[in-house]
Amino acid sequence: MKQTLIDGIQEVSIVSGLIRMDLFSYTAGARDEQNKPPREVVERLVVSPEGFLQMYNTLDKLVRQMEGKGLLQRRQPADETLLQLGAEQDSPPPVQRAQGSANFA
Repeated sequence: MKQTLIDGIQEVSIVSGLIRMDLFSYTAGARDEQNKPPREVVERLVVSPEGFLQMYNTLDKLVRQMEGKGLLQRRQPADETLLQLGAEQDSPPPVQRAQGSANFA
């Protein structure tokens, strides 16, 4: 089985009825103005709407389990709910929404 390490989702789009997610990893190189390392798209995951909903339900269940164990804490900014890694981590990056898709506002 192939395994790919990713740091997040760069972009999500819907084309021809399929959900396409560009997965990224941070790379070595010059950091941006916010001191973040550059991103490189390493894989594209293409899934049917049914598969996406099944994946969402599985991940939602995992998030709730992690919250129950204190590994994640929910915080609420003005515009959306984000999850943050537990306090035992050293300055974890916040979880971010996928960016740049014209399909989602």
